[in-house]
Amino acid sequence: MLGRTGFIAAIGILISLQYVFALRYLPLGDSITGPYGCWRALLYQKLNSAGYDLNNIDFVGNQTGPGCSVPYDFNNEGHLGFEAVNIASQNLLVGWLVDAKPDIVTMFLGTNDCLYGQSTTSILAAYTTLVAQMRASNPKVVILVAQIIPMNYSSCVGCNSRVIDLNSQIPAWATSLTTSNSPITVVDQYTGFDISTDLIDGLHPNDPSGITKIANKWFTPFVSALKLLGVTPVRSGPSATFSCFDVIPPWGTCAQQLSWGNCAASWMFGYCQQTCGSCGTSSTITSTTSITPTSTTTRSTTTTTTTSANPLSTTTTKTTTSTTSPTTTTTTATTSSSSVVTKTSTTTSRTTSTTTSTTTSSSTCAAKYGQVTEI
Repeated sequence: MLGRTGFIAAIGILISLQYVFALRYLPLGDSITGPYGCWRALLYQKLNSAGYDLNNIDFVGNQTGPGCSVPYDFNNEGHLGFEAVNIASQNLLVGWLVDAKPDIVTMFLGTNDCLYGQSTTSILAAYTTLVAQMRASNPKVVILVAQIIPMNYSSCVGCNSRVIDLNSQIPAWATSLTTSNSPITVVDQYTGFDISTDLIDGLHPNDPSGITKIANKWFTPFVSALKLLGVTPVRSGPSATFSCFDVIPPWGTCAQQLSWGNCAASWMFGYCQQTCGSCGTSSTITSTTSITPTSTTTRSTTTTTTTSANPLSTTTTKTTTSTTSPTTTTTTATTSSSSVVTKTSTTTSRTTSTTTSTTTSSSTCAAKYGQVTEI
């Protein structure tokens, strides 16, 4: 029989194996993928709604965040201010791929290149280098390349003209490099994106319209990539629960989830206990019993039990006051996560007994986000 240590080790091995064999997806890009990349959270939610098992699709990358309005796996490789030409010339992707080992990559690069005046020829050459590096990591990697969103940056005259020129040449570039083992799909993020209503600052997508359009554009080709790799939906609709490890990867921390997902969590015995502060369940039960003896002795007992959103934390406070002229004795007992039974013998007779119970409970996390509190 496994002891506690052995049980914890077994759970850890199972969790590690889950992520070893999960399909690995790398969101690669600049700040539109990173700090302004809540389209990734929407894509994650759309996959869940389509019936995919998110335990088997692992978003990977050394970057985390941002905090979005819905829970999601926040790993990515989106870097603020990075250009495709610099990522390629400095071989930065090579190092990122060592950890990521992706099966699918969405490449959303070129905005900063256009902003800083890089030529279309230089950007496409950088794309070619990056594709070669991806294939060196995984010869069967499936690559989705964005035709980037428009720009309306006041201090950059001609930026959007460079975007249009780059986008016009991406399809032919992709056709020249795509293979049956490692196909390249072009995803048009430009068409239908409104510079007046979908950008927050002339460069980045706003929330919700901008990020929603981006997530919607990625979704269909992403599903096609999953199908190509043998990953299909496991149910007809959204899951009622998310695994804790969808939002807190095994190598992450509960503090990260608190920071990025607005949730509080704690590791216990190899499990991740998780509740959302905005919708966690809490109950308060108060019972009061008054006992009036036939003599001049008055005895009252008040018991308050509070159960917090954390299923492992319960605190009970019991206060007993006995008054017998001319002395008064007060005894207070506080118990955390345990039960105390006290037997008292008394010769007084009871004349009155009143019990009041009040329970307050808010909506559960599962009702709002479809999350479980533990796995």
